[in-house]
Amino acid sequence: MNTKFIKDIQYYKFSLYGFFKNLKFFEPFFILFLIEKGLLYWQIGVLYSIREIIKNILEIPSGIIADALGRRKTLIVSFMFYILSFLIFYFSDSYVVLILAISFFAIGDAFRTGTNKAMIYDYLDQNGWSKQKINYYGNTRSWSQMGSALSSLIAASIVIAFQDYTIIFLASIVPYLINSLIILSYPKSLEGEIHDLNSGKILDAFKTTFKNLWITFKNTEYWKIINLHAAHSGFHKAIKEYIQPVIVLAVVGLSVFNSWSNERREALFIGLIYFVIYLLSSFTSKRSGKFVIRFISNEKALLYTLLIGLSLGVMVGLSLYFKLEWLAIGFFVLIYMNENLRKPIGVSAVAEKSDQKVMASALSINSQAESFYAAIIAPILGLVIDKINIGTGIFIVSIMLIIITITLNILKNE
Repeated sequence: MNTKFIKDIQYYKFSLYGFFKNLKFFEPFFILFLIEKGLLYWQIGVLYSIREIIKNILEIPSGIIADALGRRKTLIVSFMFYILSFLIFYFSDSYVVLILAISFFAIGDAFRTGTNKAMIYDYLDQNGWSKQKINYYGNTRSWSQMGSALSSLIAASIVIAFQDYTIIFLASIVPYLINSLIILSYPKSLEGEIHDLNSGKILDAFKTTFKNLWITFKNTEYWKIINLHAAHSGFHKAIKEYIQPVIVLAVVGLSVFNSWSNERREALFIGLIYFVIYLLSSFTSKRSGKFVIRFISNEKALLYTLLIGLSLGVMVGLSLYFKLEWLAIGFFVLIYMNENLRKPIGVSAVAEKSDQKVMASALSINSQAESFYAAIIAPILGLVIDKINIGTGIFIVSIMLIIITITLNILKNE
């Protein structure tokens, strides 16, 4: 039975989880916060790379822990690491401390990614809604984007009021505490197989998980989907926050709110632009299900949207070369929308190719692949930006990825 899903209490719990998870008030100002700390762009790129490398190392173990020991507990642990990282960011006074903060954030990410998605898909299977994966995840993800939209306005208000970027890390703790309570309210049926820590069967549980995971690994279709999905997500992760200094450049030429300090004017426009980005992202995420049916397969949908996203990156670079900052911002917005259009398609496609018993692990590998791309792109991008400028950096990485994507696709079809 694969009837249309019902928006029941658990649907709203999943949606609220995404909403509060995305109340990351620091995100619209993160690069500006790091620049204020005196970091060069290559140092920012290294920080991003460290974050993604740590996630890469921990993704599979964290997924196995979630599948073998319980998903709710795994998510709670993840939020505790996030909160610890926010506190360290708030008190950070050196590059070493920033590395520590981003490392704890990466650990939180590693334990979170894949786990809640696995619970969603498990819930759909339990209710006979397995064919509704893209629509259901697209709908719940739209709530996440609404959270991001609201977050950007709240963050801007905080920065305007306090004229301080650090305070937004403390504010980010509150929604993560609320989300911990939401996770605790999830039904036990979504926990997965739970093993008594004192039973002596934990090793057997891990062996079984690895065995089922190996079956998934041998599926070549699984790896094709992983690569197509992760390439754009990794690209998006690496470049998305560079919209912040571009907005700062664009605001310089505006003759509005001249009585305000530069920091307050920048905060206002950053908040408003991020608000628009996430509203549009929420709109596109909801329509992933209708969009994908236009293609003969999920794989084709992911391939074409990957090339579109990378082409938009080229346009960002060209716009900045010609000093058309507002046009570049528009292309950035389209990249965000493209990522949120394709995200439910990619995640659902990965879930369909995975063994249900190890779905959290399989989805964690998907996130690991994203981290792999981002870890490679981020330091290269940072170095080029320091040597030349932001536009050239984004242009070069976009062209490189287009060439790689087309080449791999040609080789696959030969």
